[in-house]
Amino acid sequence: MKYNRIQYQNYNETQKHQLKKDVLKLMKKIAPGLSYEQIGDFFFKPEIKTYRYFDIRNKQGDMIAFFCGYYTIISINGKPTHLYNARVNVDPNYQGKSIFGLTYSTMFRALASVALVKGGYFVSNMVNPLSYYSTVRTSWKAYPRHDAPLESHMEPLIYEVGKLNGYQLKKSNGIIKTVKGVSPDFTEEQIQRIKSSKNPDFQYLDEKNVDYLNGEGMMIVVPYSRWNIFMSMFNSFTRKKKKYR
Repeated sequence: MKYNRIQYQNYNETQKHQLKKDVLKLMKKIAPGLSYEQIGDFFFKPEIKTYRYFDIRNKQGDMIAFFCGYYTIISINGKPTHLYNARVNVDPNYQGKSIFGLTYSTMFRALASVALVKGGYFVSNMVNPLSYYSTVRTSWKAYPRHDAPLESHMEPLIYEVGKLNGYQLKKSNGIIKTVKGVSPDFTEEQIQRIKSSKNPDFQYLDEKNVDYLNGEGMMIVVPYSRWNIFMSMFNSFTRKKKKYR
């Protein structure tokens, strides 16, 4: 496997088009309903100037994982606040292997250089239960999860990220979630294993966001204090992966 940082800002139009085609080919395995135009809306908004991209490719040169992260600055109670957002997408044939942990540690490393200095909050839309679990299990603090409900002061952060990404959001059952999303492509076996899991984080997601199979994602918030970043990176390398049990 080959790990690459993508210098998208230095690409010519032909290279940008090919990258979007490669991302679309990967995403078709995860969410078959996506179009080429949606790839641009999801990952390559021209108004966002702080994107950071990475991919992982197999020996044949096929993209098997794609990471997209960025940060923006908003004002909360008159104080500049950094918001971080990222999407991690892994070929289903490689999920559950070491690559999944690698992409999440990449997410933290890519944004940590700014977050360690500026602080702020990582805010993201989690449709895939495995993505949600991989984030909350490694974070010292993350909201909401089974032992930490969403706090009211975090709601403006979520709505700001939702506006930036064009999400349609609604508050329901103690969480804020996206509607009219793209449904993940799960096998019946995966669905049953998630629903029968005794893991409290899977149980929490299945109870709070019952429509994730229809593409409705749960918005989560991870405070980016120095301690939380350190513990998140430490946990991503040291905690043994337990997918469903």
